[in-house]
Amino acid sequence: MSKYKPMLVHFDKAGYDEQVKFAEFKKTVSDEAWLWIGENLPENHKIIHADEFKGTFIKGNFVSLFKKEFLRAYRDKIKLDISVDKLLELMEVEIYRLEDLEREYNLVTTDIEWGAEGKHYNIDKRPYEVWTKSSEENQLLKDGRNLIEAVEKLGKHTKVYPQQIMLATSNLIGYDLRKQEYKVMLHHKRV
Repeated sequence: MSKYKPMLVHFDKAGYDEQVKFAEFKKTVSDEAWLWIGENLPENHKIIHADEFKGTFIKGNFVSLFKKEFLRAYRDKIKLDISVDKLLELMEVEIYRLEDLEREYNLVTTDIEWGAEGKHYNIDKRPYEVWTKSSEENQLLKDGRNLIEAVEKLGKHTKVYPQQIMLATSNLIGYDLRKQEYKVMLHHKRV
């Protein structure tokens, strides 16, 4: 009896690429927010707890973080006991853009981390993979791939109708019209 070893049936590249696109968007939004914060704090302002600041920033708390740093930067210069919102209003800082960036950033669920090289993301490929679950499925996958290979060879000499292949195999072999290719459909219900 052969030992079972899972085989990759399918990788959802479109879904994975979409997640990468979302992560890139989130990274771009965080870069914009970082620039906005830098432009709206005094040039000589030094963030004391940089690691804590970065950790809070990556969590998407841009507005509260900015307000805290803004108040720290200006509280000694302005000797009034006023709220940070009033101080922002008095200094004509329009925080609406940062609020929009925070909202856009938090809509995307992909996590971004801040390492030594800067901001990066790591998208796990496992949710986009479909694997066989038994040695029987392994054999079915191998046989299906062999059939696909034979049909493609035959297609070089004559017209092969994908719909007929799907019907003849009870949908074990499927056809992706977008990619113009056959694929083994292990986990679809066959009649």
